[in-house]
Amino acid sequence: MFKQGDINHVTGDINYVTCLLNPRKTIVTIHDCGPLKTTTGLKRKIIQIIWLKIPAMKSNFIIANSTATKNDIIQETHCSSKKIVIIPISIKPIFKYNNKLFNSLEPRILQIGTAKNKNIEILIESLKDIKCCIVIIGKLDEKIKNQVKQHGIKYEFLEHKLSDEEILEQYQKCDIVSLISTNEGFGMPIIEANAVGRVVITSNISSMPEVAGNGALLCDPNDPKSIQTAFNEIISNPNLREQLIKNGQTNIKRFTIEKIIFDHSELYTSILRNSDFQISV
Repeated sequence: MFKQGDINHVTGDINYVTCLLNPRKTIVTIHDCGPLKTTTGLKRKIIQIIWLKIPAMKSNFIIANSTATKNDIIQETHCSSKKIVIIPISIKPIFKYNNKLFNSLEPRILQIGTAKNKNIEILIESLKDIKCCIVIIGKLDEKIKNQVKQHGIKYEFLEHKLSDEEILEQYQKCDIVSLISTNEGFGMPIIEANAVGRVVITSNISSMPEVAGNGALLCDPNDPKSIQTAFNEIISNPNLREQLIKNGQTNIKRFTIEKIIFDHSELYTSILRNSDFQISV
């Protein structure tokens, strides 16, 4: 910690190391405030102070990947909005366009992730009257499995850890990607689906509208009827599907690795020159 560089960029879940670094030379990346949304009481207070408040105070800049994450950081730390820079996450090069004929008779719906915020129970409830196959990637409890079976929905549960290549294969095989979360720091499946050329249904709250742009159909994640309507619109309207996929191909240009590298480089340069920083457009 005593051999510090001209710039110290802290990423991952070790935000607390910022307390040992030179604040003027330090950047911390905070992808989301998830740990604070799933804990309460004393534990939450400790996480808030060590994992968020101290790092925010002991850094020159904070990188957030969305406006929703930026707003969460401000709410939790009361730090100046001027020190928070929004630089999104880039798409991995492996996720490329792959044409597929849409199966309108029994669409294959891909759901990646099973944490509480992924809203799986309401997703399943909204699909009970739609003929489809739901593919869920992630560990599932028996309650969810039984819910799917009770509704007579065709399913595939992939509970083992998948490689990028295996996840890509699931994108390629599916017809619709679903991300109707109640909260997301970013929402990577949205732009991965955009890149592969799959239509996306996502939530109209948190970071998801910002990440999706006009490359997804939005719905209310707390209203099964709204979700069901969105799926029925996608299944029945080929023109809408075509337009959303086309929009998605435009949307991903905001998330190229070249763009993200450039934005980080500009931020590093501003610190070295001790000058103001403005994100590129």
